[in-house]
Amino acid sequence: MVRALSDSELFEAWERGFELESAQRPLAFLQAVYPDTEEEELLQWSIGRCNADLVSLRQGRFGSQMEGVVSCPKCGQTLELTFSTAEICAEQQENTDHGLTVSKGDYRLWFRLPTAQDLADAARLRDHASARTRMLEACLMEAKRNDEKCSLEELPETAVTAMVKKMEEADTQGSVLRELSCPECDHQWQTTFDIGAFLWTETDAWARRMLRDVHTLASAYGWQEEKILKMTPRRRQFYLDMVNE
Repeated sequence: MVRALSDSELFEAWERGFELESAQRPLAFLQAVYPDTEEEELLQWSIGRCNADLVSLRQGRFGSQMEGVVSCPKCGQTLELTFSTAEICAEQQENTDHGLTVSKGDYRLWFRLPTAQDLADAARLRDHASARTRMLEACLMEAKRNDEKCSLEELPETAVTAMVKKMEEADTQGSVLRELSCPECDHQWQTTFDIGAFLWTETDAWARRMLRDVHTLASAYGWQEEKILKMTPRRRQFYLDMVNE
């Protein structure tokens, strides 16, 4: 489990996140957790490794219970979800340091897992198909039909699907699927849970709320931000209650 960030550290990560594209904002949290690790190295971590650390960070900072809302794609009904971090955790299935291989018919593929950098690059593209192709091209190290090399475009969809399936099996935390059911129309579907986006939204709400509290206490007592942030949440709330009496 990664270490929990202090209020000041979380604020700094939140501020850095505004300087990044939305797909790279989770990187700000990882930089705060691993201050001695270069950004270039963090970007080469697999998506699953990044997600696992973000789940651990979220649990240590905000607790294990998570809440969110989602709309039913069939009837539009808004569903309120409550789940735990344990429900979105998965163990890595195998060592992938030397890459992965898969065979399908006459085709044999050598590839690696998608990284945080791959995800950021793909997110800049306008449509899902282009983003998927960009990521697969980055991950495919070599492909052969019998003994002849071939490109991604020359591969049959069955071989590409086998590669994607192998990636998902090897990096189980890379894509977390949630099974959902609508109580209004009984529609059932799967959705991908994005821990990076969830943690950013949650942290953004927390930071804005904290800034209002800092403003209230600084205005009332003349205290500096640093002193207020170092207070325990309970003590800070006591002072806020007295100001608001």
